[in-house]
Amino acid sequence: MIKTDIDTAIDDERRKTGTGFIAVAEKTRYENQALQDISRKVDFYEQEATQDFTFSPEVALSAVNALSSVAPNLKTTGAIITVNPLSSTTQHLNRIRPEDFQHILSGNYFAQAGSDLWVRSGGKSGDTLRVRYVANYVAKTSGGTLSAAMRSDDDEPINDIDPEAVVAFVLWKIFRKEGKKDDARESKKRYDEILKSIIQNNLYRRAGTFDRQTIEDAQQHDWTNHIGT
Repeated sequence: MIKTDIDTAIDDERRKTGTGFIAVAEKTRYENQALQDISRKVDFYEQEATQDFTFSPEVALSAVNALSSVAPNLKTTGAIITVNPLSSTTQHLNRIRPEDFQHILSGNYFAQAGSDLWVRSGGKSGDTLRVRYVANYVAKTSGGTLSAAMRSDDDEPINDIDPEAVVAFVLWKIFRKEGKKDDARESKKRYDEILKSIIQNNLYRRAGTFDRQTIEDAQQHDWTNHIGT
């Protein structure tokens, strides 16, 4: 079911309740919110990806870079795997806890704090750093290119995302905004039922994220040796 079909299904359901259609842009926004919500709750739409960005140190050789620009299709707040320099001026960056990042006095470290990537590097301004992370692909184009959102009419959710869940989510959001409590309640109930089914049918796939995170935690640098006094 491509995006145009999902749009039509939403209009058909609106017609049944005697309510008018909504703008395509609004439907698109809610559809992608649905895809992201499903992806956050079902850990099987992940694929390792990389993104390069330019390091611009602040006074204390640290920088905060919004992950929305560094890694726009990042899956979760804990999905950064490594940050590596592409030049010879710095060494491998070790992960550290966000709350302890400000106490680091020197060296090459990174922390993920919410939607920000914190980097401290002994390199120079303009160095290129590469972020390796778990990507959040939830859609694909007609040509098969993976995407973090549906944008074109012929885009579609990737395999295993039930388009009916997207329709139910969109209707819930719209009806709730319009103050139609009964319709919103029914749409939310339907969405939760479909999401529960998706989770139950794909529990075996969740091990991938768990294993990756467990291995990563076991290999973390001993940050306690580098905290400032």
